[in-house]
Formats: sequence, C-alpha cells, structure tokens
Amino acid sequence: MSTTPTSIGPRRAAPWLALAGFGALWFACAAMNARELAGVPAAALGAGLLAWIAACWLDPPAADRLGPLDAPAGRPRRVLLVLALVAAGVAAWRMPPEELRWDGVAAWIAAVVLWLAAWWPRRIGGGTPRPADGPGLPRSVVLAALAVVLGIAVWFLFHALAGVPANPVSDHAEEMQDLLDLLGGRAGIYFFRNLGIAPFHFYWTAGFLKLFGLPVRYLWIKAATAAFGLLLIPVLYLAGAELGGSALGLASAAFAAWGKWPVSLSRQGQEYEYAIPFAALVLWALLRWQRRGDRGSMLLAGVAIGLGLTTYTPFRVVPLLVPLAVGVALFDGRRRARRLEAIGHGLLAAFTSALVFLPVLKFALVGEHREFFWARILTRTTGAEQPLEDRPLSIFGRNLVHMAQAFHWKGASTWTVLTQYDPFLDAVAGALLLGGVVLALRLLWGGAWRWAWLFPALFLLTLPSTLALAYPDENPSLNRAETAAPIVFLAVGLAYVYLWRGVWRERLALKAAGSAALLAAAAASIRNDAVDYFVRLGRSYDAVIDHALEVAAVFRDYQKKGIPLSQQYLLATDFWIDARNVALDLGDLAWVDAHNVAPPHVPAGLTARPLVFVYRPNDTTRLELLHRLYPGGTERIYPQSYADKNFGVYYVP
Repeated sequence: MSTTPTSIGPRRAAPWLALAGFGALWFACAAMNARELAGVPAAALGAGLLAWIAACWLDPPAADRLGPLDAPAGRPRRVLLVLALVAAGVAAWRMPPEELRWDGVAAWIAAVVLWLAAWWPRRIGGGTPRPADGPGLPRSVVLAALAVVLGIAVWFLFHALAGVPANPVSDHAEEMQDLLDLLGGRAGIYFFRNLGIAPFHFYWTAGFLKLFGLPVRYLWIKAATAAFGLLLIPVLYLAGAELGGSALGLASAAFAAWGKWPVSLSRQGQEYEYAIPFAALVLWALLRWQRRGDRGSMLLAGVAIGLGLTTYTPFRVVPLLVPLAVGVALFDGRRRARRLEAIGHGLLAAFTSALVFLPVLKFALVGEHREFFWARILTRTTGAEQPLEDRPLSIFGRNLVHMAQAFHWKGASTWTVLTQYDPFLDAVAGALLLGGVVLALRLLWGGAWRWAWLFPALFLLTLPSTLALAYPDENPSLNRAETAAPIVFLAVGLAYVYLWRGVWRERLALKAAGSAALLAAAAASIRNDAVDYFVRLGRSYDAVIDHALEVAAVFRDYQKKGIPLSQQYLLATDFWIDARNVALDLGDLAWVDAHNVAPPHVPAGLTARPLVFVYRPNDTTRLELLHRLYPGGTERIYPQSYADKNFGVYYVP
C-alpha cells in the first residue's frame, strides 16, 4: 500500500489547521463551560474559528451529491384511497374523544394502513441510490462501528440506572398513577394529571412492563424510557448517512450515544425522551425526500410526525419542518418541471400525519377536557397564568441569546435532568459544534443546499424553549429544546468526520498521530459526559430530591420482619417526601389514604402492635407527641448522603 498522501499543495495544511483550530476551540469551550471567556480563552476562540475558516477554504468539505430524482410515483390506488377515507370517517365517528374503543381503534388502524397502501409508490424497493461523496466505508466496518456505538449507548443509558437519578419526584408519582389507570383498563387518549400528558409515554411504558413482566416502579419506568432512547442511534445514523455518508452517520450517532443531553432525558423516566428519535426520523425522511423526490419518503415523514405528536408538547413545532424543507427544495434545479409535485408531497405529509394523529386530534378539538391539550403552551407563551414581565419581543430576544449560550456557556436552570446551569454539550462536542457550523456554512457557499434549511430548522425546533415568555427563567430548557438535538449532533459529526478524513489522507506516521489525537478527543468527550452526568448530576440530584425510595426500603424491611404495612405510618411535613412515591414503590398506592399523616396530626388510639412511624428529624413536636401517646418506643435516625435528607423511625414494640 502506498503511503504517498493524495493531498498536495495548500490542501495538505487544511486538516492540521482544522486540528489546531479544534484544539483552540476545545480550550475555549472548557473555559466557557466554567463561564469564563476573557484574555487567553477569548483569543483561543477567535483563533480557533479563523483556523477552521482557513481550513475549509483550502480544503472544502465533501460535496452533498444528489443524483437524479426518482421517477414520479403516479396516481394513488383509488379503491384503497376511497376505503381509507371511509375507514377514517368511521374512526372519527365511532371513537369517543377521550377514550380508545376497539371499534374506533380498528377503523383508525385500517384507515392508516389503507392510506399508506394507496399512496405508496408502485415501484417496491430500488430508488435512486445515494451517490458517494468520498471514499466509502466497507459495510462490515460500518456494522461493527455501529455495534460499538450502540454498546456505548447501552452503557450510558442503563449503567447505575437505579442510582442516577436516585429518587422520583411528584411528576413521577402522577404519571405512575396514570399508568396504573391504563393498566387497570382505562384506555385514555389523553392523561390529565400533571397538566395533561399525551398518550405515547403511557402506552409504550405499559407495553414494556407487560412484555417483561415488570411492576409499576420508578426503576422500570426509567428502563422503559432508556430503552426507547436507544432508537435515536440508528435513526440519527440514517440521517447522517443520508446527508454526508456513513462516516457522518457514525460520528453523529456516536456523540449522541454518550452525549449528556439526550442521555439525561432518556434516563429520566418521563415523557421527555420520546420526541427526539421521532424528530430524527422526520429529519432523515425529509433529507431523503429532498434528494430523491420520492413520495415514500414523505409518507414516512408524515407517519413519524403523527406519532411524534402523541409524545411530548415541544414536538408540535416539528410539522413546520415540512413546509421549510419543501420551500427550500423548490429552488432545486432538478425540480423545474416538478415543483407542484413537491408541494403536493408536502400536503400529503400533512394529511398523513393528521390521520395518524386522529385520536388525539379529535380530543384536542372536541374533547370535554381539551384544555389539557393546550394548557402547557398557553401557560408558557402567554400571560394566562402569570403576567409577562416585559414586552413579548424583548423577552423573546433575550431568550434567543440565552438559547444560543446553552450549548457552551449556561445550560438550564432546572436541576432534575442535568446539574443546574450545566451546558448542553461537553467541551469537546462544543468545540466540534462550532467547527461544524463553519463547515456547514462553507457547504452552503459551495451549493450544498440541503444544509441551508437546517439553520432555520434549528431556530424552529428551539421555539418551545425560547417562547417561554411568561417564565423566561425556564429557558434554555433541555427538554423543550430536545427536538433540535439531532441537528446539533449532525453538526458535531460533520466536524469530526472532516478532521478524520483529513488526517487519514496523510503518510502513515501522521495518519497514526492524527487518528490517535481524534480518538483521544472522543475518549475525553465520553469521560466528560460520564462525569457530568453520573458524578455531578448524581450528587446534585441526591442533595436536592428527597429520598422517598430509601423511606420505602425501611418500610419494606419492617414488613419483612412481620409488621404489616397497615401498622406503618409516614408523618408527612410540607415540602418533604411525596408519599405516593413511597406507596408506589411498596406496590400499594391505597396505603397513602390512611397512612400518610398530614401535620400537625399523629394517629392516636392505635391498638395493633408493633407500630412504625417515619418522621422528619426536625419535626420535634410530633415526635414528643408520639412519646406521650406510645411510651416505650425507640428512636432511630437513618443517615443519608446529605444530613438534611435524614429521616427517623419511631418504633413501638
């Protein structure tokens, strides 16, 4: 094998300029993570950006090759189309607006299947293959690398899942109650606790628990969302491979696999996670449609949008990607005679998504409790719940600035998903994001128009966070901006692949040195994200969230010693443990009704023995009352990782 570099002249300097720029940006981003940007870090930021600009000008990134459009798909299958519309009408008529019923569900599923069959292109398989934009990776290498990436994702999503995050909050209690309602037979279309939550979270979790025979417990709820989080890896790979080849797909999926932003949402055990893989799926389908012009890709986008709309409120901006993608595609010279067809494909995606979304759509329009569908949006974007503190445009402008800072400087103010104000990206990924933005702009300059719509798409997908006009302190939000994560990681992967391809062209010694540096950077990113999540968040979460599961474990221990739950009590205090989480972990939600004792009361006249009372150490008044009512008892303090989380047990033999 020849070791003669294929690059000659100024092009040979490009990867080393970019690598030096990456190092400078890495240094600057580490300082920005600590909210320091003056003197040397500021100079490094400027020098790093200039180095990337020079590098991509000397050696532009690989072009976005499109090839010819697919042949027009032709008319739909009319009989199937008519049957689909009839089935949709039956579904809309027979399905109650607030609860799924078998006949309405059967008609709805039939309508979706018939609709897709009616519009699906007549040519099965085939299609225009994606032209190569550089040396391709062997299929075996891609599969092996993807398996490694999935393995890393599995570790990040399931490692120490019982310990980080360690305890549920009240939102978990309400969502687990909704889940119990579903498992008990109430097939709701929308769930009304916790301001209202769309159905996908509950049906996915219920299916996961039933499949593995698991009870409704905090740990298994987290396992269900973590399992769904794995889907982001193959879907983001597809989006990256569509836009820039298998190397871009692998790099984007890899940094997302260990990225603390998507990882933290996946392990939370709430409805946050589900929107991200669906957003990535929509992105891939639209990028594929922009290249091929095929009706099948737009149908896939419509299905993904319809399902995504049943996940989490911020996904409701994702349908706006369709007109944006279509509008940009209209300037594609290959579509001179097919622009009306492109607009028709966009409308097809809209109708398809509405059909998939039909049950929730009916609830949102005519359901008796439809206000729950709109509550989260109205309370954040308007003065419906809290008056705006300034003019809307002024608040929005500041929110945009804060959102731009979220990736490198100052993250979210909440502390339950990531450590408070921890940036969304670690310093390595943050540096690559800046380099990726420079490369994307260079691609635009070179005519790679598919990158053009990703910048306004990023703006659209962060609107659920930046439009928090009534509560600007909630912006930037990790969960409300989550559908933008696929675009961010595509930019991160773009920079990493550019560096990799550049050093891989060099002589053996330089290739080895450059490759080692890039692998070390990836390893540093893995370590940074692991420390930020498992160590820093683990400590801060443990310090802030009350230890409900530890209390439940004590009750369970006494139960194993022969003391029934009916003889065990929690002396609740304001702003302490949510007794529902204790009861849910014990597997007996009804226990709360008589055994969660609100202040200032203490159960009196109990004749059964033994008795167990869990109390808060600073609740001295009721502890004294326990001594008077039940003399001869013993006190024991159960120390926790933080002293203010300690709790005590008064045991009456």
